[in-house]
Amino acid sequence: MKTIKIKTINKRDFQRLNRIHKESGVSNFWIIGSTTYRKIAMDMGFYFKHNDYDMAIIGGFKKNNNILKILKENGFFITKDRIYYVKFNKAYQIMAKKGKFLLDIVIVKNISHLGHFNWESIFWHFPSGLIYDPFDALDALRKKELIPTISAAEENPFILASRFAKLCARFDVDFYKDKRLFNFAKNISERVNKWNSKNFFHGIYAKEHSYFNTLQSILIAKKRRRFILDLQKTKLLQAMFPEINKYVPFKPGVIKKIEKAKNVKDIVLAIEFSIGEFPGMFKKIKKRFEIISDRLEEDNIKNKRI
Repeated sequence: MKTIKIKTINKRDFQRLNRIHKESGVSNFWIIGSTTYRKIAMDMGFYFKHNDYDMAIIGGFKKNNNILKILKENGFFITKDRIYYVKFNKAYQIMAKKGKFLLDIVIVKNISHLGHFNWESIFWHFPSGLIYDPFDALDALRKKELIPTISAAEENPFILASRFAKLCARFDVDFYKDKRLFNFAKNISERVNKWNSKNFFHGIYAKEHSYFNTLQSILIAKKRRRFILDLQKTKLLQAMFPEINKYVPFKPGVIKKIEKAKNVKDIVLAIEFSIGEFPGMFKKIKKRFEIISDRLEEDNIKNKRI
């Protein structure tokens, strides 16, 4: 990896990290995810919800147990504690809550295990205040240059497809016109079609993650119709939902329903309405939607609160 310029976070962001430290009791960690680029995104005119802090901590099983103990001692309620995988590397995930303070923690053996794209590879370290940005992603984001940092074969294709679609939708990236991204998406699609893991994480969990987030990406896309068409052209949509093709669900009336959708469940209902006249396909896609039924209800409840 090339030599990188040393960058540090500003005073306000360091105070935020210090608050996380004081609330959680964790003294050495990285902040990852949208927190690290949200300010730049807002300056570019892109706004999105910020519900929790994504953290990374270096370690393994013992570190996981130690962090659990520290969080509990500091008044956090543990909502999830499970084995996780990042780029096929075993990791641990802890989700913890204290009032409105939410933490989503991944414990990995190496920080390089994180990040599938350049924009996902911006990390803030506490207590040093250093920014780890090995791919100059802060500058690339301002130019809307999304670059994969791994090949399609280096991650579960369902997980990778989900993250790709979400980033493209969030920042209105025209991946159909970008030759590199177009080919990358097609490679993911091919791998999704061949994927058949019996492992819970790499099978059912990955599908749940991908089905929901792919549909959510349509919801957050600035131009939903164009985004759907681009997903179709790269075969990503058909790979996720084989029952969907360009002739069946996305007629003008269905597109209109999707354009008016206020949550992911509305998009699901629009697709089900479209495929309803084809009993065989309806039954199959209904089974796929059953995998994300819990997430659909959770999403519906969140949107009602807002």
